[in-house]
Amino acid sequence: METEQVSINNSKTSNDGLPAYQTSMVNDVEEELLSKYLPRYVFHSKFRFFWYHYSISIILTIISGIHIIVEIIIAQENSFDMKKILKRLNFESKKFFFYQVINDSPGLKISKWNVIAAKMNKYLEDEGIRDDSYTFYDGQQCLNIYNLLVSSLKPVVYRNIFTGAINRQTPNALSTEFPRVDDVNDVAIGILRNLAKKAQDVLRETLEEI
Repeated sequence: METEQVSINNSKTSNDGLPAYQTSMVNDVEEELLSKYLPRYVFHSKFRFFWYHYSISIILTIISGIHIIVEIIIAQENSFDMKKILKRLNFESKKFFFYQVINDSPGLKISKWNVIAAKMNKYLEDEGIRDDSYTFYDGQQCLNIYNLLVSSLKPVVYRNIFTGAINRQTPNALSTEFPRVDDVNDVAIGILRNLAKKAQDVLRETLEEI
């Protein structure tokens, strides 16, 4: 009995916390098997084991999230760019824009709006309004900016009463003053509104033919 108890007490423990008599049962062939196929031996930590299984899913999720964020940013920037482009168009370039729509009657065909976009880019560069010929990206953006331009020309329902009263004053016939800037703007807006109406009528007729 004493001999058996001493043999148990004298048993050494391995680095894994197991008695030596258990670890000594692993031979070289089994050790090689463990080193290749037992995750504990291969990865040395549960984190690496987890990353091995889910790294692709995690990376794809991150890429998908980044893609969504980029799409949102691009959409916002595109809206901002359209308003910025519209502000850069002067009176003559807006007239030219409407004339192209009236003459080409593109309807909703993006291929025809691509042509109008190219014509606008050439015109803006030739007239020195833009330094390059890449103002309009494509026909779809050109159509969007056209709709934005038409929308911007809609009459203002509520006007400042004070400004309206001043504009209604009859100028002195003997006065040598030049026309007020407001008067010039009103005339320009009136011309553009008439062109916009003609362009809209042409587009409407084109759609009815389809």
